[in-house]
Amino acid sequence: MTHHFRTTTITALLLCTAASIASEPIPEIKFETTQITIKGKKFTIEIADTDPKRERGLMHREEMPAGHGMIFVFDKPANYQFWMKNTNIPLDLIFLDASGKVVGICNLKPHDETPVGCGKESLYAIELNAGTAKKIGLKVDHTITLPEKVLKAK
Repeated sequence: MTHHFRTTTITALLLCTAASIASEPIPEIKFETTQITIKGKKFTIEIADTDPKRERGLMHREEMPAGHGMIFVFDKPANYQFWMKNTNIPLDLIFLDASGKVVGICNLKPHDETPVGCGKESLYAIELNAGTAKKIGLKVDHTITLPEKVLKAK
């Protein structure tokens, strides 16, 4: 009986700890914003230019207004991949090289933890609401002029 009691107690403690961790408030991260024009449409874009900001991204949000998005600014070009852990919003993911040229466009589904990338090196990635890239006619090889605020972030 003692062994069963210990196992049950340990299991209960682990479950309580997990529940406590899961219910802890999510620390707030402040993102600077900038304006980016893509195919003639203006977007208000949050800048994720540090590891904590890139790791948080759009996680734990229930919605994103139309005309908004997030740009991920990386330290060096690489074949980056994204996943949608704790992300509730379906997204378009647009990969850009150092010159702002679109090198890949992917669709991301909420809570899908499968890594998604375009198979090419990028220095930036922009997340917009799902369907936005198609709606505005954005395609691979188009160029997006990035504002100075974003270029300085790298």
